[in-house]
Amino acid sequence: MTMEESSLDIQWYPGHMAKARRMLAESVKLVDVVIEMVDARAPASTRNPDFDDLFGAKPRVVVLNKADLADPEATRAWIRAYRARGWDAISFSANAGKGVKEAVSLVERAARPVVERMKAKGVNKTVRAMIVGIPNVGKSTFINRLRGSAAAKAGNRPGVTRGKQWIVVGPYLEFLDTPGMLWPKFEDKEAARRLAFLGSIRGEIMDNERLSAELLEFLRDSAPEGAKARLKIDMDGEKSGEQLLEEAKRQYDYVLLDTPPIRHDRVLEAKKPGVVTGLAWTQAGGEILFIESLFTKGSGHTAITGQLGDVMKESVQIAVTLVKSMFPEKADLFSQNDLHIHV
Repeated sequence: MTMEESSLDIQWYPGHMAKARRMLAESVKLVDVVIEMVDARAPASTRNPDFDDLFGAKPRVVVLNKADLADPEATRAWIRAYRARGWDAISFSANAGKGVKEAVSLVERAARPVVERMKAKGVNKTVRAMIVGIPNVGKSTFINRLRGSAAAKAGNRPGVTRGKQWIVVGPYLEFLDTPGMLWPKFEDKEAARRLAFLGSIRGEIMDNERLSAELLEFLRDSAPEGAKARLKIDMDGEKSGEQLLEEAKRQYDYVLLDTPPIRHDRVLEAKKPGVVTGLAWTQAGGEILFIESLFTKGSGHTAITGQLGDVMKESVQIAVTLVKSMFPEKADLFSQNDLHIHV
């Protein structure tokens, strides 16, 4: 299997992202500068193409996060490319906390023209910047670094949608936190796979084992020595992604006692008991849920865990009652075993 031969069709645009897009369109009117975060390992793939239309000519600072995991020379080349487009850019390592002051300085520089215009009118302008990016690009860690080096969080302001969060960085500088946002359709399949490799797409919607094999093939062809040093497996160019994955499993004890772990996609594919899908409805759209169940020896106890535990209690009780009524000869099993439902 090669990257070109992959049958993976990756698409993910849950309802809350459509709501996030509307929120960003409204919020851009409130700020002077946009801070766009990208992953330094794949800057092109981790840039939301919709941002250019959303933010237009608004001054922008591009933060290439996770630079400690990327090729330094490639990162410098990307910084030069962004600057050629008229945007300030900086490499950043959110985990190490390197680059916070430099990022703040770039924001202040980007907003300098509007600050000077207001100063000429006798007004000390408070610069407001909005931090945007796709999911898992490191935006939250970046914000936490700012919190660690700045003052406390500001409260909600007039005209600001509930859920937005202002971070006070200085007497005249505030940052607005926003949700991660992807775009509705991935036309570039290669870019979609890279987003999946980097963890920006929810794993439950994909065949993660096949994706892992593709990632290993990609590393085998592009960075075999680095992958070998990191994974401790032989990245032989003749080995397929599946073979490399099996070696990685053995290296990290993925298979324990000759019993492979249960995977959502394989369970659903084989239609075995234990995992079903459900649909959660919200005002912003819908989200697919994986509902897992486990039946073990016990004393009739029912446990419900997960974020929707309280909401699902009535549904679980109705389901148990229905099963008992449909199979009365098996009803005693529920008093002799424990049932665990996880959403």
